[in-house]
Amino acid sequence: MTATPSQSKLRPFWLNARTKLIANRKPLIVYGVLQLLGLPLIVLSTVLTSSALLHYVPYNLDGNPVEEPYWVRYGSMYAGLGMIFFCVSLLLGFLFAVGSFDYLFRKAKVDMTYALPINTRQRFFSDFLTGAAMYLLPFLAACGLCYAIFETGCILQDGLREMLGEIPFSLELAALKCIIIVALGMLFLYACTVFAMTCCGTQAESLIATICVLFLVPITVVVFGLVYLQGGMYGIDIESTLLKLLEYTGPVGAGSVFFSFLENETQYPVGSWAAAYLAEILVLVGVTYLLYRHRKAEDTSKPYVYRFMYYFTMGALMTCLYAIAVSDADTLIPVLIFSAVVYLIAEIITNRGFKKFYKSLIRFAVTMAVIAGFTALLDATDYFGVVQRLPEESNISSITFSCNENYNSIYWDSGMEAQPKVELTEPEQIEAVYGLHKRLLNAYDARDNDHYGSSPTQIRITYHLKLGAQFTRRYTITAEQWADLVEPVMRSNAWMQATLDERLDNFGPELRVEDSNQTNATYFAPDSYQQFIREFKIAYMQDWMNMSDQEFLEPKEIYLYANGIPVRSSFTNTMEMLKTYKCTPPAPDSDTEAADSSGILYYLGTEHDRVYINFPITDAETSEEIPSAGFLLPYASNYGSTTGDYVLRYNGEYYFLSPDCPFLMDQLIGEPPKSPDTPKIDTGAML
Repeated sequence: MTATPSQSKLRPFWLNARTKLIANRKPLIVYGVLQLLGLPLIVLSTVLTSSALLHYVPYNLDGNPVEEPYWVRYGSMYAGLGMIFFCVSLLLGFLFAVGSFDYLFRKAKVDMTYALPINTRQRFFSDFLTGAAMYLLPFLAACGLCYAIFETGCILQDGLREMLGEIPFSLELAALKCIIIVALGMLFLYACTVFAMTCCGTQAESLIATICVLFLVPITVVVFGLVYLQGGMYGIDIESTLLKLLEYTGPVGAGSVFFSFLENETQYPVGSWAAAYLAEILVLVGVTYLLYRHRKAEDTSKPYVYRFMYYFTMGALMTCLYAIAVSDADTLIPVLIFSAVVYLIAEIITNRGFKKFYKSLIRFAVTMAVIAGFTALLDATDYFGVVQRLPEESNISSITFSCNENYNSIYWDSGMEAQPKVELTEPEQIEAVYGLHKRLLNAYDARDNDHYGSSPTQIRITYHLKLGAQFTRRYTITAEQWADLVEPVMRSNAWMQATLDERLDNFGPELRVEDSNQTNATYFAPDSYQQFIREFKIAYMQDWMNMSDQEFLEPKEIYLYANGIPVRSSFTNTMEMLKTYKCTPPAPDSDTEAADSSGILYYLGTEHDRVYINFPITDAETSEEIPSAGFLLPYASNYGSTTGDYVLRYNGEYYFLSPDCPFLMDQLIGEPPKSPDTPKIDTGAML
């Protein structure tokens, strides 16, 4: 009797996939339940909590407190449970890799598997893709359920989308990018696990190799960067080198990108990262397939089928330990002894005994010598010329420039701690920064840069080249070197515009106003903060452009400070604009004590707006209309609801007032007070 030939070349592929799916059905069910209890539970609790907050008013018309709804009190607990379930489910990628390739560690099973009527290529990709599908598809299904829950909530509850989606672009687009980041991280974790299993012949060694690939690689990158780059590479910016490299080191890199995206979703280039990250995964899968193809059945039970995996693991570990050893001379000998013990124990386990133990000693000595020699070569060659890298000036399209502070003797007075990043495009600006960079490198080449290390001012230069490339350097400079940048950089309109944006756009709904000596301060809350800021910027830029070079170097006296920005007495347009809004310097001398100890009471409305009560909270004796700070502070705490509550700002700090406060009970509750000017203030901007 002859066997019937297969009607389709793909049939063995799908038969093998079905077999793997049936064999892993139990962990798949557990994994699916965890996924359905993870993200969907987080979204559901968020929707229900937000919906409850939209209807929640903490006090009734009689002034009695209203009990918080169930989801307001316990919604965060459900979200926390969902996060735990989701994190546990992510780690189960190991199970699907082991379930798909478990025969690699069992002699009898590997012989039977290799004898099946399926070629190596079909078997590998059938096993790999089946495990990947079991890992990714429940996650994607859970994401689809999350979207359904959110859309249903938005349909049933008006205002929910606006409450949850207050970001600069589409909430759905942000969610899609987050899904892509997490899915790629999961796929990398699964691919790394399969790669480590292919390189090893036992489960113990494969577990060690998996941990090495997933965690030891990013740890080595961080340790190497902190010890060698930060300590020895003159001018190298850790943020633009080490952290960027870390983003491509497996699942840890995907996690780094995920949190970076959440922090600054409008500017983070997820698309370019995802393309490079996916290409890295495909290369890893291709290498794994080549290793799998040349792996023999008799390799099972060997500690390492491919010895390079062991050397890679120990090399990375020894590099970390050597970096720790050389970072402090006092710990050099103890760390080297510890390194030797760890290395020799690994040799004994791998070699299954003390046979030819002297070779292990030689390998340890050679490993440490190679690491020490490589680091010495890096230092001798200025890290293969990276330190001395400087583009041709004609190839520079623009420069992004920033520093940690300005020298007060030039223009700014004290109070300007954080400086903005500014894009320099004018030829004279590029020439000035480029010339300073060349002088810094010449001084370093002559080893005449010791005095730079004591200078407190750091500059950060990012070159944008005409062909699209860019690189960043960071240096410390002296006051004399900074003076060379004053006219082309500090005097430029671009720098001033960036400074105004930095100091004004990120604050609100109040403007901190200080007198010329910065000894007294008050807060000014206009009806429309954004409109006020727009007019302030226009007036200030007009005065800035009208200012002469002599006045820039010898500025007139200061009228007031607005969020740390000095308004000079010669800035007539700005002063006129401020007087139109009745924004004046705080009262001097005699009112100093009252101004310093004053506060402002807020009522947080329940309809996305906030009412500003413009009477002071003084330290004087309390009266029926004006309470004292000492009278209110015993009822203040750092916890309160986000709407429908009273908030006291006192000495720059914000406090939630308890409803038990006698002043609130007697004077305010039941009728939110109104003043002649009660502007609407953006929810979330104050706290």
